[in-house]
Amino acid sequence: MDGSPAAKHAMGMLKLNQGAYALQLAEKKRLRETFLLGDEANVVHVVEDYNKYDWCIEEESKVIGTYNCIKATGSLWVGTQCCGPQKRDLIAWFTLDVPLPYGPGGYDGLPGLILQLTVDHKIPVTFTAQEIILDKSTDKVPSLKKAQAIMTQEEVDIYYENLMTRKKRN
Repeated sequence: MDGSPAAKHAMGMLKLNQGAYALQLAEKKRLRETFLLGDEANVVHVVEDYNKYDWCIEEESKVIGTYNCIKATGSLWVGTQCCGPQKRDLIAWFTLDVPLPYGPGGYDGLPGLILQLTVDHKIPVTFTAQEIILDKSTDKVPSLKKAQAIMTQEEVDIYYENLMTRKKRN
């Protein structure tokens, strides 16, 4: 779903090349699996708010692969160190045929799986599902890898800032 290899999905988890996401719907939280320093031995789960996007479901539709999709639009404000808050416009195409609230890169919260997502800042970037594999043979929810820590994104950022500070001293 990230533009090339297949995204593997099962109840409760979306797995992409860069890690996996697990939603805790009751708590309105998302756990994002990430690897510190790109090392799969350094697994941490980053806790994020779920459903932070204010989606507007449109009447436009199209077919992606074999799935009927509905258009949704939204926007996201992202803070940057150099330029302050910047708006990113979002266009998502989701299908009710797979009624699970997932999407690429943590963009989620729609009533169906997002099969195509365009994030438009200065240069639009589009993610399109290439293949969907639904494992209907089990009700077991796959789990994320065991984490060394559960952190917020702010704590991950501080970890990297401290690491860079130590490297500059040496």
